[in-house]
Amino acid sequence: MKDLLCGCSYCLTVETGQPLDLHIHFMNCHSTKDAMQKTLDLMNETEKPSLVNTPKEIEHNESSQENLANIHNEYQWSKDINGDWQFTNMQDPLNTIDSWIYHEKIGWLWSFNRATFLYSENFGWLYNFYYKKNKIFYWYDRRMWILPKGLRDYDNP
Repeated sequence: MKDLLCGCSYCLTVETGQPLDLHIHFMNCHSTKDAMQKTLDLMNETEKPSLVNTPKEIEHNESSQENLANIHNEYQWSKDINGDWQFTNMQDPLNTIDSWIYHEKIGWLWSFNRATFLYSENFGWLYNFYYKKNKIFYWYDRRMWILPKGLRDYDNP
């Protein structure tokens, strides 16, 4: 834990014998606060695409599987590794630039660094990880690993 303490006025108040609450530390530590604020500003400057229709609306209105991939600008509905629908930038399939992803069960996620780190307006920071061919998240605010479908069972923190 001491590796994350820089010696600023906030870090001096952190009890070294207790677990470090990472999201609070990153928002308050003087050495990371500016970088975090730049990240949040960049996220807020990145325009969310508008949803055309959700897959359920498309399935309800049209029976053709071809219409499930409804293209709107560079964004398209597709299924992720777990078979859940997401609305992503198809011009950047590896997500090497920052972008927005709409996940049916979670809502809007801001993504960067190949979608390793995600920020949800409803759930805060998530670490995106694949384990045994399943997507799981580390939910920093709750300090727990969770499946994407498990997030919808929680109210907004």
